[in-house]
Amino acid sequence: MLRPALVASIVALSVPASAQRLGPSIAVGGDVLYDAPLAYQLTHRAEDVGRERAYAEVFQDLRPLFEGVDLTVVNLEVPISARYRERSPDEDVPVFHAPRDFLAALRAAGIDAVTVANNHAYDQGLRGLRDTLAALERERLEPIGAGEDADAAGRARILEARGARIAIAAWTEGSNHRPHHAEGAGPRIAFLRDDTIRASIGAARAEADLVIAMFHWAHEDLTRPRPLMREVARAAAEAGADLVVGTGTHVPGSTEHIRTADGREVRVLYSLGNLLAAMEEPAGTLASREVGVRDAPLALVRTRWRGERLEVTEVDVRPCWIARPLGRAPWLEAGQLAVSRPMDLTAELARLERAGCGEVCARRASAYRRRIALMERAMADVAAAPAPLRAPAAAGAGTTAGTRAGTRAGTRAAARPAPTRARSPTARPRPVIADDDPRLAPYLRGVDLGARFASGAIVESSVDEAALRRLAALLREDRSLRVDVVGYATEAERVARASTGAMRARRVKGLLAVLGPSRSRFQTRGATGPAGVRVRVHR
Repeated sequence: MLRPALVASIVALSVPASAQRLGPSIAVGGDVLYDAPLAYQLTHRAEDVGRERAYAEVFQDLRPLFEGVDLTVVNLEVPISARYRERSPDEDVPVFHAPRDFLAALRAAGIDAVTVANNHAYDQGLRGLRDTLAALERERLEPIGAGEDADAAGRARILEARGARIAIAAWTEGSNHRPHHAEGAGPRIAFLRDDTIRASIGAARAEADLVIAMFHWAHEDLTRPRPLMREVARAAAEAGADLVVGTGTHVPGSTEHIRTADGREVRVLYSLGNLLAAMEEPAGTLASREVGVRDAPLALVRTRWRGERLEVTEVDVRPCWIARPLGRAPWLEAGQLAVSRPMDLTAELARLERAGCGEVCARRASAYRRRIALMERAMADVAAAPAPLRAPAAAGAGTTAGTRAGTRAGTRAAARPAPTRARSPTARPRPVIADDDPRLAPYLRGVDLGARFASGAIVESSVDEAALRRLAALLREDRSLRVDVVGYATEAERVARASTGAMRARRVKGLLAVLGPSRSRFQTRGATGPAGVRVRVHR
């Protein structure tokens, strides 16, 4: 394998010096949410230091990273609006809204543009989306993925950065709510189903020097892309996108290099996870052995002019961690952390080394290195067999590291954290079932498991035992697999007992677990539909 420095030299020799000038640098972040825990923290912090400073503290650690690039874009997954809608039994999903102070803090931190095509865009109805677009205009933040109708929403926004024209377009796979017809005809956000990707990216490529396509996916907790995600990424690349970025899964995910029919190599980051969220999730703890909702990789993209167009030359993924309030943090200037905020782990490791606070700093540094290793593994190239997302044992404080997005030339990786224990020479890697394996393929999109229920009953009246055994065998063979179990109840059953669907899902989870797979590998929920159970497998 050629070393990156040698590859760079070969590329330089093959391109005229006049065409090798550097282009703008771009930072791309994941989902930015304003949820209840964060709102609570900010309210109380503002009582001590004032609203402006409280909100500024949220992005304090990222400001140096944003100041070092020419253009920054993130996914704004919350309406900037008054609350017009509450969570309800009929639509039992989180409903967000945030004050304009939050938007001002984004702008003050150095963010230039936000995508608004996501599943929370209509949380406060069309009024909320209108409020959001008006607030973005007042704060001079460019909205991407919204417009007066579907065609306008899917149209790329062209932004100027260091003399270059950067086109960014965004779409969402779905939304939690739909606008009511009484609210008016627009504005709208861009959906994948609108089928505007090819036309939008084609038009943008004719006008801009670089094209970025961003997609918000519907399924959470995925570290490996579903077939649909790979199909969409391929379509965007072939249409002319130079970089493809995904959000919405809330955890870091795989990367890919797509070679297009016209000979371009397009980087794909299937998920950047969250950039800011205070989500209360078991997998979101610092000690977790899997990537979770608080792992927050930030992509730093570097470009170079090649003739009259820009090309992506480097994607450096900086590992960040969404830290929650800490009562004792001696390595920080204030000695504590008052509000949740994303923290650059490379900078954090440097702070810990300088602080020299003994065992406290050593434990924290070890935990941060585990997070870095987990993010690196989760964001490996999708073509590689997925390793179990377990962090190695970490060395002591004093080393900084970056996270690699892909392994081919042109993508830089900082030094990896070294494990303290060597792998046994006789240890065998755990088996992994390929995504295109015929046994697994039906489950990736979701399949009926063959459980039938009498009206109102939680215990099945019949079940396809062979189907249970087949799925359990796959889970025993590949321990990286996870399962979403959705139990359905009819509308009449749901009215009589709201938890019927969820209880059916838990029942089938138990039937599968007794066949061998760990219960911790299942997620269950209820939904309304024909009585039965569907399962979907992911990693």
